[in-house]
Amino acid sequence: TTEEEAITHQALVLGDGHILCNNAGGNISIGDGICSSAVAGIGQKATANPSMIIGIAQEDVTFANNTETKLVAVQYGLQQFIPWS
Repeated sequence: TTEEEAITHQALVLGDGHILCNNAGGNISIGDGICSSAVAGIGQKATANPSMIIGIAQEDVTFANNTETKLVAVQYGLQQFIPWS
């Protein structure tokens, strides 16, 4: 394989899927927007008003501690989002 093929990966941006998230924005509720966190490749609950998000949470997720990450079911979609609270 070429170097270009070695770094190629599939990115899903429409439909349902999962995003690996941390608790940087707090626990996640259904309907919360998911944006990028300070950790590369990890999402978080969107809290800035407005936020650019890549998905809407489809489940509630509670984090046990500050280092935990969890896969969060989302509906993908890049959009500007105003957090609920």
